Amino acid sequence: MQLRRNGRAWTDIENAQEIELRVRATIRLATEADLPKLEWYGQFAHFRRLYRQTFAQQVEGRRLMLVADVNGFPVGQIFVSLEGGFLNLYGSEPQGYLYALRVMEPFQRKGLGTTLVHAAEAELRTHRPPQRDHCGREGQPRRGTALRAPGLPRLRRGRWPLAVRRSRGRTRFVEEPCWLMEKML
Repeated sequence: MQLRRNGRAWTDIENAQEIELRVRATIRLATEADLPKLEWYGQFAHFRRLYRQTFAQQVEGRRLMLVADVNGFPVGQIFVSLEGGFLNLYGSEPQGYLYALRVMEPFQRKGLGTTLVHAAEAELRTHRPPQRDHCGREGQPRRGTALRAPGLPRLRRGRWPLAVRRSRGRTRFVEEPCWLMEKML
């Protein structure tokens, strides 16, 4: 089908225009108003309760939810656990860990994921001992780019236990494959 305008064919080639956009992102703690926006127009709606739980733990001082804010919308995120939990692979000392690193596709490959990781590391340095874990999902090769920064070796494959409550209220327990990595801060 050919689009027509004023009796003339409108083709992509003759009317294509390119514009360079500059955007400013602010890395900050998530607020309660960010929670619906973190669902990214329904893409992560199944994490609604998990986001609320994580936010409650941020209020309690047990976790941090960092977002990359562009014009009031969180286009990137990384969460920080200030407790070791099941990712404590290196002994009895609690380890902090970073997880849920996401950047909306139009903003990927622009350094935003790496910036989020560095901001999370800086926050973790002020809260925890100088060692932390990363858990990055398998099967998403571009997401791992920010986690393959200098000084961050891939440690081993692992399983991320996760309880997901669906929108109809049923809870489903899954173990998501992931890469477990370690870095001294």
